[in-house]
Amino acid sequence: MKERVLLSLTVLSGLILRLAEMNKVLTHDEAYTYVAFASKSLWHAVTDYSLPNNHIFHTILVYLSAELIGLHPWSIRIPALLGGMAVILAVYFLGKTLYSENAGLLAAALRHFSLVWCIMIQPRAAIHCWICLPFLRCCLATKPCAQAN
Repeated sequence: MKERVLLSLTVLSGLILRLAEMNKVLTHDEAYTYVAFASKSLWHAVTDYSLPNNHIFHTILVYLSAELIGLHPWSIRIPALLGGMAVILAVYFLGKTLYSENAGLLAAALRHFSLVWCIMIQPRAAIHCWICLPFLRCCLATKPCAQAN
């Protein structure tokens, strides 16, 4: 029970910190991603990899977010916000599966309180989540079933 409360507080405080940054002026990377890739056609977004700044999956999500919601700093940041929140949970479950519940909580807290990632909403957060998920899947697939007492 205590672990669930701590995880909930970690996730909630991560959400609050990230929401506070949602309407600030876009950073260079965020603006460039939109101007160079997501503001063009979807075909252009997925086929132009002239620069490594085009994280294609993130660009697709930014494109869809801006098209569906409208062009605002916060709408461009929604995919990174969701990725940033998902990676907190992903590292928690990975740490819990590999080691212990305390290790999972520590990993989630460290990921959440990393100042660079809390202040700058980055598309790389979603990439980190996608990196954690296959490891988590492999751990769950190879974990022996708990025997009933």
